[in-house]
Amino acid sequence: MGHKRAKDERYRNKKTPESFSAISEKLDKFIEVSTLARKDREKMSQTQQNLANSKVEVARLNEKAAEKNLKCKMLDTYRELLLAPTTNLNAHDLAEGESTREYEVGFICFR
Repeated sequence: MGHKRAKDERYRNKKTPESFSAISEKLDKFIEVSTLARKDREKMSQTQQNLANSKVEVARLNEKAAEKNLKCKMLDTYRELLLAPTTNLNAHDLAEGESTREYEVGFICFR
């Protein structure tokens, strides 16, 4: 093959402006798809964050409800103890119970 013919072959195999535009179109499409994927990831991240915040709020409300439930049970038990019959108790137990009730009433009032 001659020098001139090889040179012509080489230039003929070079990319033409049409192929540059095709590559440019593919690149633009890739950028567009990448941008959409990034926006979807951001949206998913925001959704996950909202879900996590909701779970934290639910846990906080459950803890508050459990605390109220515990206080109600404690007050019910205390009321039952106050209303319990004392006819079978001896004098020492009655005195001890009275001093305990005074302490508990003071504790509940100052709380």
